[in-house]
Amino acid sequence: AFKWESFFGILTVAPAIAYKVSDTFSIGASLNLSYGMLKLDRPTSLGQYSEDLDGFAVGATIGVLFQPSKKFQIGLTWKSPIKATLSGESEMQGAPLLGLPAMDDAERSVTFPMWFAGGIAFKPTDKLTITADAQYTNWKKLDKIPISFANPGWVLFLEEATALHLEWKDAVQLRFGMEYKVSETFALRAGYYFDPSPSEKGTMNILLPEIEYNWVCFGFGYKGKKVNIDFAVEYGAGKDIDVGLLEAIPDVGMPGIHGMSMVVPSLAITIKL
Repeated sequence: AFKWESFFGILTVAPAIAYKVSDTFSIGASLNLSYGMLKLDRPTSLGQYSEDLDGFAVGATIGVLFQPSKKFQIGLTWKSPIKATLSGESEMQGAPLLGLPAMDDAERSVTFPMWFAGGIAFKPTDKLTITADAQYTNWKKLDKIPISFANPGWVLFLEEATALHLEWKDAVQLRFGMEYKVSETFALRAGYYFDPSPSEKGTMNILLPEIEYNWVCFGFGYKGKKVNIDFAVEYGAGKDIDVGLLEAIPDVGMPGIHGMSMVVPSLAITIKL
């Protein structure tokens, strides 16, 4: 009788600049211009609720690379938090029961968290590169995604009920990879990374699923005179999380077994002019 559905996407354009300070040290930065989209459908005590919001946000990324020798590199990257304001319309089918219009203007303020990463790359031979890195993400900033409405009645009766309570915690990803150059133009790649869940059991829900993943990745790279091609396939095996009836926070979390697996292909084509 009710629709459960969510869509969240970010499209980012990031012009970048890099400067080689010396033979062993380089620094780079990018300006991240992002367009965010959020669509949400879920049941409430007043019937079906939906929203359709979008908006823009601006952030930055800074990175440094230190190469003390041809066989060893160290890299550090910092990405700034991004505060986005998404605006659009919301609809509550049961709002007329309270003497309110069924639709109203809506706005959510979302802060995408800061993250900091550091990694190393080691080349035991000219053909083989081995990498390892860790990334800390300040997920705790996403404790709640509030919403504001224009109609005073919607503000009074519906604003708190439609806020998204996450209460996430900070997390650290661990990643490992390797590349083997079969020839000067072709390389094979493989990797693994552990992605812990920032979500508390009590706030787990199917609209914003965040569970623990183990990822394996395989791919290749082709480097031509004018065109570079990089292709990879990632498989994420999610760990099932059993949320008991008494563990779920009322009106926030959803009891049951939460689990998911994903297959993510990626393709990058670089054309040299």
